[in-house]
Amino acid sequence: MCDQSMLPPSARQRTLQRALAFALAIACLGPLAAAAQDRELARERVGDNTELEDLLRNRTIHGIYSGGNKWLEYHAPNGLTAYWDGCTHPGKWWVAEGLVCYRYPEDPAQADYCWFVYREDERIEFVSSPDGPDGPVGAYSEEITTGNSEHLPLGGSDCLSADAGAMNKPPQH
Repeated sequence: MCDQSMLPPSARQRTLQRALAFALAIACLGPLAAAAQDRELARERVGDNTELEDLLRNRTIHGIYSGGNKWLEYHAPNGLTAYWDGCTHPGKWWVAEGLVCYRYPEDPAQADYCWFVYREDERIEFVSSPDGPDGPVGAYSEEITTGNSEHLPLGGSDCLSADAGAMNKPPQH
């Protein structure tokens, strides 16, 4: 420990100024750190399979990808899904090992698309499973409605007959 009385007056003053600046920084940043911690507490991962099913079953998610493209997806209670991104794609959804997964028969890759799901108040966030649970948010909900509120067709596609002028405009209520 340094005995500050041994320092010249200018060095003591600089040391005191630094200590005061540090104390002010801590006082100012304290509320910001507390707000960040509250935000982390408000955002929670939904990893329980039953809770995930209950969160999505018989709901239409009105969402947006991190790149800005809008989408809709209705999650039927029987595991069917209707995904809209300018036209409707039929598919299946299921929950396994704390992830929600989707498969669309028309997808040439025939891939399973699985997501970690987070809830923050009324918003749902989706993180792609290859990025891990701490990856960036790939998509999130703007609105969640009960039932098939947009009357998206289950089991069929309207992609072939989609009017080019209607592309990327959500169905009307």
